[in-house]
Amino acid sequence: MKLSPNMKKNLLTLLTAVGVSAGVNSARAQQDTTKSELLQTVERQGDRSGGRKKPDRPDRPEHSDRQRPDKEVIKQLVDDFQAKAEDYKNKQQDLTRQLKDASNEDRAKIRDEITKLRQDFQETKEQFRNEMKDQIDKVKTDLKRKIQDEKPDRSDQKEHIKG
Repeated sequence: MKLSPNMKKNLLTLLTAVGVSAGVNSARAQQDTTKSELLQTVERQGDRSGGRKKPDRPDRPEHSDRQRPDKEVIKQLVDDFQAKAEDYKNKQQDLTRQLKDASNEDRAKIRDEITKLRQDFQETKEQFRNEMKDQIDKVKTDLKRKIQDEKPDRSDQKEHIKG
């Protein structure tokens, strides 16, 4: 079966996106393994501080209480997109299989379906990109606001220095 250059490009793009996703998960698993190996090595070697005691650190708030709704939203967006990409790939493969055994009239219909499917997926990709961009902008804005709120007021600093 011959694929048009455009279909090859779109299929390559889709497969690259799926491959990158799989590579990220593989890298995370490898990173977790490396961390556990490092912890085991440290435990075997014992404490090398030579009896020195580390200074006490000031109390810090627990990070486990901290909620990360932005992280959950982004993860949901990525999971939804991956499911849609997988669905697109399966439908495209099914239509390609149907194309092999179809008559000339049916082939035209199937090609139209493939074109529509590709256009729908292009819209899905564009929507995903826009939603991710919106989430990134929201996170940036929230972070800037948080940093600004945590910075002491300049007039307070001047009074503190003079005082």
